[in-house]
Amino acid sequence: MNKFTLSGIATALALAVSPAANAADFYIDNPANPASGSFTTKSAAPGFTSVTAEFDNTVTAPGFNDTFFFRLPLSGTGSGSLSTTFTSNANKITITDVIITTLGGVFTYGAADIMSSPTGQLLLSGAIPVIGDPDFFNKIQVIGTTNGTGTYSGVVSFATAIPEASTWALMILGVGAVGFAARRSRKPTVRVKYA
Repeated sequence: MNKFTLSGIATALALAVSPAANAADFYIDNPANPASGSFTTKSAAPGFTSVTAEFDNTVTAPGFNDTFFFRLPLSGTGSGSLSTTFTSNANKITITDVIITTLGGVFTYGAADIMSSPTGQLLLSGAIPVIGDPDFFNKIQVIGTTNGTGTYSGVVSFATAIPEASTWALMILGVGAVGFAARRSRKPTVRVKYA
């Protein structure tokens, strides 16, 4: 093998064993009640190509304004859902606004975007651009009212748009292997010279 082939294989192997991107950070900030609510990672794919997190909070009358922060190491697309359920008017919870802030923009959902029924509410969002930046915290702000004590919960999902270094390494190795096999399988050609 020539030096170029060996250096290509060495580079691909180095990328294949390189560490994955930093993990995501999720936390809640509720100035009125800092210990309430949760925002936790439920699943993350190897190489951080996708992650799913859940958040929830139990709130009391008359209103609430909760902010959930998250930081992601890679850029991609986010989607999610937010829901409430209640059994009577005494514990009815009404989400009035949801504001999602990322480096990709600010996305505001109001009463017209939230589906309501006699026993709860549901908000679905998708195709939200999330730009990976280790110094920027994206946020989800949930604003609403309740007649007593109520709980809401949500799920967010994130998928990267850029493959990890190990993915690139495997692709490079695969293309290199195909090229090597194609080069080795060439049939010799016969040349005829006339004097």
